[in-house]
Amino acid sequence: MGMAVAERADLAEHLATLTPEQWGAPSLCAGSRVRDVVAHMTSYDGMTWAGVLKRGASGVQAGSHQRPRRGGGA
Repeated sequence: MGMAVAERADLAEHLATLTPEQWGAPSLCAGSRVRDVVAHMTSYDGMTWAGVLKRGASGVQAGSHQRPRRGGGA
C-alpha cells in the first residue's frame, strides 16, 4: 500500500505543475481532455469496495455523475 501512496503523491506533485492550457489539452483518450482523465483516475478515492460496486451497478460514469445514454449515442 505504501508504494501506491507514493505513486499518488508523485502524480499529485506532477499535476500541480500543469498550466491551464495543459489541463485543457486533448488526452490520448478520444474525446477527453487531460482534466477529464485525471477526474476519472481519482473519482474512486476514498470509496469502499461496496461503494465502487454500487456506482458501477447504477450506471453512473466516473467523473460525470450522469448515467450513460442507452444505445451508446451522444
